[in-house]
Amino acid sequence: MMSGIFISLLGLTLMMNKINLADIPWSSGMHSFRARIYYDATDAGGIVYHTEYLTIAEHARTEALRALGFYQSRLTRDQNILLTVRRCNVEYITPAFLDDLVEVRTGFNKLTGARIFLEQTIHRIERKKNNG
Repeated sequence: MMSGIFISLLGLTLMMNKINLADIPWSSGMHSFRARIYYDATDAGGIVYHTEYLTIAEHARTEALRALGFYQSRLTRDQNILLTVRRCNVEYITPAFLDDLVEVRTGFNKLTGARIFLEQTIHRIERKKNNG
């Protein structure tokens, strides 16, 4: 699966002051998000295309922020803030396949100025051996 550190340049000094890493509501300090692998995310062999992991990670990151009360639509509308990924380091270890269920764990490692340092890992939690 994929593991890596995402560094988002947010321009959110006010937002950053509202988050204390010690106060993140998840008991493990990691937000969990599950996704099913659908046909459109795979190649002809049923293996997830490498860029699709970034899409899955984006969805998980968005849900982690939502769980903290930060909605991208509100940030854009009310504060003219857009979230962008500045750097992404990815290591692909084992592929996921069509119909697999994966879990993304998102952890907020460091908050400095207008940057959030995140670590996300994607793990396969259910492998469909016979797809039909």
